[in-house]
Amino acid sequence: MASALKFTFSNLPGLAWHEPVGRIVELARLCEEVGFDRFGVSDWRFMSDCIVTMTACLQGTQRLGIQSQVTDPYVRHPSLTAAAHATMDDLAPGRVILGLGGGREQPAFWGQTHSHPLAAVREAVAICRGMFRGEEVSFEGEVLRVYGARLNFKANPAIPILIAARGSGMLRLAGEIADVVHFASWFINRAHYRDNLAEVERGANRAGRTLADLEIDVSIPVCIATERERARQPARRLAAQAILWMAGAEKYSSGRRDWRTPTEFNVPPEVVDALRTRWDMWTQPRLPDELAAMITDDVLDQFVVAGEPRECAERMAALVIERPEATGIRIQAHPPVGGSSFDGYAETVRGMGDVIAYVHSRAVARAGATGVR
Repeated sequence: MASALKFTFSNLPGLAWHEPVGRIVELARLCEEVGFDRFGVSDWRFMSDCIVTMTACLQGTQRLGIQSQVTDPYVRHPSLTAAAHATMDDLAPGRVILGLGGGREQPAFWGQTHSHPLAAVREAVAICRGMFRGEEVSFEGEVLRVYGARLNFKANPAIPILIAARGSGMLRLAGEIADVVHFASWFINRAHYRDNLAEVERGANRAGRTLADLEIDVSIPVCIATERERARQPARRLAAQAILWMAGAEKYSSGRRDWRTPTEFNVPPEVVDALRTRWDMWTQPRLPDELAAMITDDVLDQFVVAGEPRECAERMAALVIERPEATGIRIQAHPPVGGSSFDGYAETVRGMGDVIAYVHSRAVARAGATGVR
């Protein structure tokens, strides 16, 4: 039988999280218990440290893959990122994934510029892979420099590297050099998925690779509750963030020359303008009620899977069938209304346990019907 689809939980810590870091470890254990394969830890400036949190999650779980989701070439030098991930893999062999992105959506707190993100990610991958192989790396690139960087312990030379991408250039780069290509767009649209896949394939082809040589990981924002509206109401916050990203309307996207809003994007211009001018997605965890009311159900469903466990399971199974090349689904989780942030995330995680079981059962049924082994 073909390999089972991998499910990843992400993305904590974040603005909606108001708990001690130890509770993230508890949530990782719950994810492992209900059937997730991987757990992504974010690397937002001045939130609970990504590397420390990943290490705690690795030591608090048994089989769950733990990945940086994602770090970038600017927050710390890639030679130190390589050392950290190699150390974690030494603690939990085969369970660490290094996730990298262009760092466009991180503020420059100490005056650094995020110039040439494609070159920076390419160079970061080269530095990390060289160090994982035990090489002494000296490197002068367009963005990054390092001299005599070498690990003083034996590392796993095959630590997987994930590249998160929304723009066409980064998608092609990921297809060329990544082990895992992460489609970071929060837009649940089959045509947009096919466009992204075509860019990845172009990148893979220029490296003499095919899509079969890669993992393809797709983002799907999710909020699940036992009562439907407890999930759909807060899910509008996820949708609002996705709308601003996909419209190129938030502060880090508006100046991107490589971004084009998909032709399938179907949100009234007045909704985009209201979100752009009356809400800061980077500092305000809660979407104001008057803006949430502008996101109708048909708009919400373009960006988020939200509702009771069974309806989410059925929709997720249908989305998976439409994306046969995808090897993984990364859920961007959000807590439903009611209770603490931990309780809310835990409710979505438990609901995803039902979703994961249903999706896998449908895959087994399809395989049986077609005689696939």
